[in-house]
Amino acid sequence: MSIGGNMPKDPSERLNRMPSAFTPVQIKADGVVRGTELPSLPSKYGKGWCAATQRWWDMYRRSPQAKLMQDSDWEVLYSAALIHHQIFDDEYGLSPTAMVNLLAELRRREDAVGGTFEARARLRITVITDQSAEDADKLIGEVADEAVDYLERVNRAIAEKKQKQRR
Repeated sequence: MSIGGNMPKDPSERLNRMPSAFTPVQIKADGVVRGTELPSLPSKYGKGWCAATQRWWDMYRRSPQAKLMQDSDWEVLYSAALIHHQIFDDEYGLSPTAMVNLLAELRRREDAVGGTFEARARLRITVITDQSAEDADKLIGEVADEAVDYLERVNRAIAEKKQKQRR
């Protein structure tokens, strides 16, 4: 479940100056793999997990916030993995509306476990890394390339769907 609303103010700027209900958490990134292997895919979803979903699951297993995750958090991620699989496996041929709905639900579930910088800021989770600026630039480039590739696939799928509807 994601937390809505505005970003919390700095405590020194708060009018009532009462301590916040949330305690900020600092996590050191260590690259340790936590959690379980991706459980078997239910038969109604196909033969096996798509490569994108396997990478996504392993990314969360290595993420710093995995240190904080309980069994219930991994269950939320498992249900998110099912959604992720439907989005990224080409066999489903999702309509644009279904794609948008699934993407929104995936984002909501990822926000619940601090999947983005913004979500971690709302949850008051700070990740401390030893990453060099060069490594960070390389990672940003890889993520940007994946995002562009994904957007191209979505746009291509929408265009194909519109062409089929016109016929």
